[in-house]
Amino acid sequence: MSYRKRILISYLAILIISLIVNNIILYFTMNNREFSLKQEYYLGQVNQLRSTIDYLLKKINTDIVFLSFKNELRNIKEWYEKSDYRAKLNFYNNLGPFYTLADYYDEAFMIYPDDNMLIDLRNKIISTIDESRNKSKINFLMEKIIASSKNKDFFLSTTYKDSREAFLIKPLFISGIQKQIYIVFQLNDQLFKDVLDKIFLTDMSFVLVVDQYNKIIQIRSKDLDIKDEYLNSLQIIQTKAESAGTVNIMGEEFLVCFAASPDYGLKYFFGVSSKSIMKGPTDLILSIAIISFIILIIFVIVIYIVSLQLYQPVQKILNLLEKDDSQIMKDEFRTIQMNIEGLIEKNQFLRESVDQNKNYERNIFLKNLVLNGAEDLKEIKKKLDAYELDIICEPGTVYFIHACWFKDMSINHLENFSDYYFGNKNASFLQLFSFHEELHHEYFWAENNLLIFILSMKEESIKILGDKECPVNLTDEGRKILTMAVSESYASLDSLHEAYKEALITIDQRIMFKNQPVIYYRDVKVTKRKSHFYPFDIEQKLIVSIKQSDLTAVKDYFSLFAETVQKSGVSSRDLKHIFYHLLDSIIKVLKDYDIALEEIEENQDTDIWDALEKFDRSEEIVNQFLLFINRITQAIQQNKESSTFFIAQKVKSFIDQNYHDRNLSLVTITDELKYSISYLSSIFKNTYGQTIKDYITGIRLAKARELLINTNQKIIEISNQVGYDNVGSFVKIFKTYLGETPQKFRYRIVKK
Repeated sequence: MSYRKRILISYLAILIISLIVNNIILYFTMNNREFSLKQEYYLGQVNQLRSTIDYLLKKINTDIVFLSFKNELRNIKEWYEKSDYRAKLNFYNNLGPFYTLADYYDEAFMIYPDDNMLIDLRNKIISTIDESRNKSKINFLMEKIIASSKNKDFFLSTTYKDSREAFLIKPLFISGIQKQIYIVFQLNDQLFKDVLDKIFLTDMSFVLVVDQYNKIIQIRSKDLDIKDEYLNSLQIIQTKAESAGTVNIMGEEFLVCFAASPDYGLKYFFGVSSKSIMKGPTDLILSIAIISFIILIIFVIVIYIVSLQLYQPVQKILNLLEKDDSQIMKDEFRTIQMNIEGLIEKNQFLRESVDQNKNYERNIFLKNLVLNGAEDLKEIKKKLDAYELDIICEPGTVYFIHACWFKDMSINHLENFSDYYFGNKNASFLQLFSFHEELHHEYFWAENNLLIFILSMKEESIKILGDKECPVNLTDEGRKILTMAVSESYASLDSLHEAYKEALITIDQRIMFKNQPVIYYRDVKVTKRKSHFYPFDIEQKLIVSIKQSDLTAVKDYFSLFAETVQKSGVSSRDLKHIFYHLLDSIIKVLKDYDIALEEIEENQDTDIWDALEKFDRSEEIVNQFLLFINRITQAIQQNKESSTFFIAQKVKSFIDQNYHDRNLSLVTITDELKYSISYLSSIFKNTYGQTIKDYITGIRLAKARELLINTNQKIIEISNQVGYDNVGSFVKIFKTYLGETPQKFRYRIVKK
């Protein structure tokens, strides 16, 4: 027998004897050890269950943290009675987000018991409690809330109308308000069901969520039927916040682990039959034998490999001595060939990376071209050469812009947001559209509530389609939720900015085409010349002149406004509607300066509203309106210097322009505006309902959130841009006001 074989047999003998002794020891110790490990594992499971549900309940509450910054909610009753339709509509549209965990609750209310007011957050309805369809439920809940006397978040499980309901209640504290406000979420079974479904159950096991009254909220079991009456058996292990022990249930012994939630009063049980934990002697011996066999095989393989390695150098020398020169050259050639193939693969990978980077730069270039425009084709060509981009404008190709407006949702809440934001042409939302086979969508992105498409097509194909057919249409599903605006087509890239403006103008005029899902800019131009005409740009200049108390500019712009309207050829009836709209805009200016309309009409012979109804001739309406506007301008001039609103507005404007300045403070503001700190602080809070410091923090955090969503900048760079010189302070303030760190906020938005 060779020396090599004798060593191998000796190793094997030592290994087998060691395995036999080890198996005997394992047989006597593994049973107890396995039970202890399983108990530790199940206790960890029930603690994880508690932590997960507590986290979800707290996460639901964070949906409404930003409500404490809304000025309208400081005195909801007064605001609701005094606000016009537009202000209420704007408030409703900006009431979100309430949908991070919206699947887990059926109803969400904001209750003002002192004012008898109620905000239905899910349905976006504000009403008195007595007028609400949920009046009985709210009164029932208020009795429970008052009886609990709790000033922190709490969980309420109770019977309402013969059914067991779960409520998450959050007292809301808004600075400067002494009234009590409550946020109430009516939870559904989905929250507990989703969490319990993710727990792995063995045979004869169960997991329970129990409320503070020992009523089962949610149960999941395998091979068992757990009922409420068995809960009495579980009381013996509820000795502390978390514990484990054996309990007799239905005549069998169970290992039960328990955890309790101190914040919400919920109890969690994880139980498993002792029979399924402890293995019999046969199973245990079989398991040990299998493990021993696997170890033996691995050891043999390792010894064999080691022995080969020891003898390999000698074997190589012998093989080389036996080879001729031609065989050696073949081996060397094969080695060189393999190295070349490896280099080719690396080169291909680098080329693909460069192509992806160029594609990204191309898309960003197109987007900037659309948003900002370019002077001419030479400037475009210069930038293409600088970026080394290949965007070929083929002869006979035309470009146009489509703007898609979502009727009932914010684009930031659409599924697969990252897909379309980065221009993925396979994004699932594209199923809302029907594209012509010869159409190319160069790039698209999201902004505000719009999707913007850059499209191109052969001019010949456009002519074949004619005016009656659009290269992009909406499917039946798309027509339900979208309105699409189409610009004119252009044969040059430098006209994309003009096409973009046409698409935005078209989408702004959608109200004139109520039942039309696809609107063309050419139709908007024709319609503007007909009945639905309104010179918004002139109105804005007129409003600015009124605010500046420039009587000459007011007269000039109003004359231009009246002349433009009269030349448009609208009817007398439409002319009155146009002036009604202008009057509504002017009255808003009066409210800004705290001037009542009655003060303006006090010395006039005719009420302005009556004048619009009374006069039929356009000259009479124009003359009466000009007198009215002149009186408003003079009243604003007299009121402006002494108006606290004007001073507060100057403070707000200064902050808006300098929020990024790290040295911005009350001292710098007062030095700039020449008022005392106490005076400015008082009038700003009375005007806007919050302190100057809170407003500075709010605008900085709003800008920071925008940069976190729309850019890939580092946290420290964003911190510097919004006026914080210490990134630690920025992170701390962000978490205090918004309930999470900037990193978690960005991760949550991107993941959504």
